[in-house]
Amino acid sequence: MFKVSHKTLVTISGSVWIGMGLFLLQLGVGLLLEAMRAHLILAADKFPLLNLLAGFGGSKTAALIIVIFSLIIGFFKGRFVLRKTVVRSIARIRSFPDPTMIYHLYSKGNIILILGMMGLGMLMRSIGVASDVRAFIDITVGTALIQGGVLYFRSLFLVTRPV
Repeated sequence: MFKVSHKTLVTISGSVWIGMGLFLLQLGVGLLLEAMRAHLILAADKFPLLNLLAGFGGSKTAALIIVIFSLIIGFFKGRFVLRKTVVRSIARIRSFPDPTMIYHLYSKGNIILILGMMGLGMLMRSIGVASDVRAFIDITVGTALIQGGVLYFRSLFLVTRPV
C-alpha cells in the first residue's frame, strides 16, 4: 500500500482546505455579483441582505459590507474554531507510525463532516436560498477554510509548539 510521511499528509490536508476555501470564495463572489446585477436591474425583493444593507449607499456598498463581514467572520472562525480541528487532525496524523498509509489523512468523522457540508451546500442550492445569503455563507466558510489550511502549513514550520 502507498505510504507517505506525516509532513506529506499535513501538506495534502492543508492544500485540500485551501483549495476548497478558494473554490467557495470564488463561488461566493460570483453569487454576490449575480445577486448585485439582478438587484440593480430588477430592484427585486428576493435579496434580503442586499435589500437590508442598500440603505447605506446602494447595492455596491451593500455588497462591499457583505464581503467585509464575511471575511472578518471567516477569519475568526478559521483562526479560533477550526484551529481546534486542525490541531486534533495533526495530532491524529502524528499518532500513526511515520511513514503511514495515505488513508489516515482523515478520520471517519471528518469524512462524514465533509460529506455533510457538501450536502448542505447542495440543499441550499436546491431549496432556493437567496444568492446574496449563499454568497455570504460561501465567502465566510471559504475564508475560514483558507485560514485553517494556513494553520496546517504553519504547523510544518513550528517545531516547538503546535498551531
